Amino acid sequence: MKTLPLSLTQKTLEKLFQDGTCLTFNPIGPTYGRSIMERQREYKLKHNVKDVWIIQKLNTLPLEHYNVPFHFFSNGVLIHRFNPTKDYSYMLEKIKKALSLHGYKIKKIYGPQVQFDIFGYSEFLQKISKYADIQYPPEQNLEIMPLPDKDSFLKKCFDKNNILLTASKFEQIAPTYRKFLALFEDGSFFVSKDYKGGNSINDPETTYDFTFKYNQYVYLKRLYVPQDYIEALYEKAKTFDWYISENEALKNLPPQENLTDEEKFKMQDYIKTLLENRKCISVTLPPSTAPYIGHIAPHHDWYVLFNDGKLILSKDRHEVENKAQIKTLQLSYPDLKFDIEYVPEHYIAAIYEEVSKIQKTAKDIYLEILKQKARALKKLLQIPHHEALELSAQMVGFKSWKDTLSMNERNARYAIERENEKKQYALEQGKDPLQREYNIYLQTKAAIKHQAKKI
Repeated sequence: MKTLPLSLTQKTLEKLFQDGTCLTFNPIGPTYGRSIMERQREYKLKHNVKDVWIIQKLNTLPLEHYNVPFHFFSNGVLIHRFNPTKDYSYMLEKIKKALSLHGYKIKKIYGPQVQFDIFGYSEFLQKISKYADIQYPPEQNLEIMPLPDKDSFLKKCFDKNNILLTASKFEQIAPTYRKFLALFEDGSFFVSKDYKGGNSINDPETTYDFTFKYNQYVYLKRLYVPQDYIEALYEKAKTFDWYISENEALKNLPPQENLTDEEKFKMQDYIKTLLENRKCISVTLPPSTAPYIGHIAPHHDWYVLFNDGKLILSKDRHEVENKAQIKTLQLSYPDLKFDIEYVPEHYIAAIYEEVSKIQKTAKDIYLEILKQKARALKKLLQIPHHEALELSAQMVGFKSWKDTLSMNERNARYAIERENEKKQYALEQGKDPLQREYNIYLQTKAAIKHQAKKI
């Protein structure tokens, strides 16, 4: 089916909602977020239940709020923002199948006609979400559904020959994510509730990391289930002929690099020349004044930036993604004159490996921040140094100081940024940053202890 152009105007927006119901909108904004939490709390108290889902009556295909590649209306209209210079027919087929499983059929498709239309369509999709939030008030279109029992849950998940993509031999998805999430062919996306609101500092692989890495598969909103439900899904998956074991799945993943000795020598020689008289400044996050830092910059798997403006980008990424990366970095470092070069993606990891040998990494920097905090805590509370180290780690979410040593490099970049934000906020409030953080830690600890007594 051919993708048609669409006039991205307010009049078009209003007509879309007149002609059909937007089935893929996901209510946004802080008011809605509080509404969900309040209703969950009220329901739990009233019915004495632990596990419930907040379901939207109109929203049979709720999208992940940060990953909106398309919107679908009940009259068969699909609007997407896929790059027209790339072949996204596989994605449209997945969407088509997911819709058919819910009883819907695509009748017309609208989307970008040229590459630079993507930004206009992305903005228009956001307008659809905001407009839908007004048209379908949460208080009228939310209902609370108890979590089904495990047997019913398993039966529904695998109904109509639904394939568990994260355990399918037909897909190349890292099996390490199986421990806490499951994604199905129809878009159903389940995450262990043990990972709900978890501390991402401790987990190199998170749900966000999965959706970032495999966004061609993920488009429906996640639902949280007990950990044993996730384990039961993979146990059940073993009975189907499309199932692949974790060991086999690891073998089938494309190698990060499969280089000849000549290619390795060429890469090493290039990196040696690159690092001469340069300092890498992308081991930490760029200044947070630039927009969309959290969506692009933390994953430095695809770029390396140096203090003289030398910017190395992966030539294996989409052109649009690289342009967005460049724009973000230019906003972060307005005084740098960029000299851009494109290299194979496996060069990026190799560059950072060599950088770690000659300068501090994000992990090194963050551990030094925690050690400085420990020294201040030792003085403030008059406690031994080893106790201060343990307390310093626990205040930022680790169980012990030992856990900090296995911290993921990318998560360290986030953590450094959080430390800067906390310090800046405390100073703006006229408070001592360390004392404020310690007080919050004590309050949180007391609240958890009180809740445990009630249970």
